Amino acid sequence: MLFSENTFIGVDLSPGKKNIQYAAIDDQLELLALAQGDLNHLLTFLRNQQQATLAIHGPARLNQRILKDAERREQYLIPLGKGRPGNMRVAEYTLRQHRLPTYRTPALAADAPPWMQTSFKLYSALREAGYQPFNPEQPLQRKYVEVIPEISFHAWLNGKVLPANTLHGRMQRQLVLYEHGLKVADPMTYFEEITRFRILQGILPKDLVYSSPAQTALAAAYMAWLLEKQPNTLTLVGIPEEGQITILENLIHKAD
Repeated sequence: MLFSENTFIGVDLSPGKKNIQYAAIDDQLELLALAQGDLNHLLTFLRNQQQATLAIHGPARLNQRILKDAERREQYLIPLGKGRPGNMRVAEYTLRQHRLPTYRTPALAADAPPWMQTSFKLYSALREAGYQPFNPEQPLQRKYVEVIPEISFHAWLNGKVLPANTLHGRMQRQLVLYEHGLKVADPMTYFEEITRFRILQGILPKDLVYSSPAQTALAAAYMAWLLEKQPNTLTLVGIPEEGQITILENLIHKAD
């Protein structure tokens, strides 16, 4: 599907999932696409976009061992907490210092789990297709950023986040997306669909509350929208040569 206006796309590369989930919204937060497929399927969709802002839940590249190099840590003014620095990127270390959820990206490709290796392939293919890293000083037709949507859910819900693998957790996440203006199904409608007869028959509504990967992709798409519409609400953490992560700006200040 080809969209002529700017499209805001979220991609979820969560571990343990066979297919990649993606979501696309427009300027008015209307849902344009919510689907899943393999890497080739996703790339076909992304190559068809004339103008797109893409937010990916997955690392852009391996860590460059900056945390383990005292000279480079000093160069980048990276303070270390207690204990030895782990095998991760500076962005991930920064988030952990602020007690925010994140993954750990290793220095060697052989140590990266399959979902991360898929993420590296995606970023490489995007660059070949003409997508470029987001640059606030340079207008780009097709650009991408790395995000961790679970961090955004923690911010939007003031840390009172229910487990994503439960119905109540999924309803909570979808409700906060709905209240932020995304044109998604109102999860509270779920309760209107439940009757005594339906419960006894084991017939429960399935399409009103999206899957956890779908909600993650939708949250990422909303982050892409914020990048264009409300850029002052976001900030970057990490070092460009390793790949930076885009998060809500107030998270760092709240944790300080």
